[in-house]
Amino acid sequence: PAGAIFQVTLAANSSDFTYLEACMRVKIDGGDVMYLSSGTEDFFLSAYYFNAGVFHMDNSGLTSFEGKGTLSAYKFFENDPVLFTKSVELIWRCGEVVRSAYGCPYDFFPPGQEPFTSTEKAPPHLR
Repeated sequence: PAGAIFQVTLAANSSDFTYLEACMRVKIDGGDVMYLSSGTEDFFLSAYYFNAGVFHMDNSGLTSFEGKGTLSAYKFFENDPVLFTKSVELIWRCGEVVRSAYGCPYDFFPPGQEPFTSTEKAPPHLR
């Protein structure tokens, strides 16, 4: 059956911020994995580990944020729909390490261009 993702909510609890290091991905109708964000807080239209604190907007919000690891957030897809005809998989792997074999990419490159292949080429703060 065809459909659309209407809303995503996330409630998390951890002892540190590492779990926020996670790209949100989607796989539509058995196709290739596509990135929806470069980090958890980016997915919910925020930044820097939700450093601005609790917020409520039409498309997204952070409804609870306590300490380093407890949060609750939401995102609606009314303005940026994710549509499918057969199946949809939303993938979030918490604690991904930048540029590891299974981590989020540091940057999103045009087709045919390769990302950094060694930490020597990476910006100093990612080495």
